[in-house]
Amino acid sequence: LDQSRAVAMSTRVSQILVEHLGQSVLPLDAVATALAVSRRTLTRRLAEERASFRHILDEVRRDFARLCFRIAA
Repeated sequence: LDQSRAVAMSTRVSQILVEHLGQSVLPLDAVATALAVSRRTLTRRLAEERASFRHILDEVRRDFARLCFRIAA
């Protein structure tokens, strides 16, 4: 098994988005490039995991906002 496939694609996407928090939002194409796959392959693999780029991005943003709120409180 290819080690890069051992980690769920949704987890890898999430990690990349977290690494870029506070910077400009990465579009799907940039994340696909960072993962060395095509946009279509990324979308397909996420769909196989019943995930979507938009959902992962929203989740990362929500978690970050919650963290910021806790720190500020």
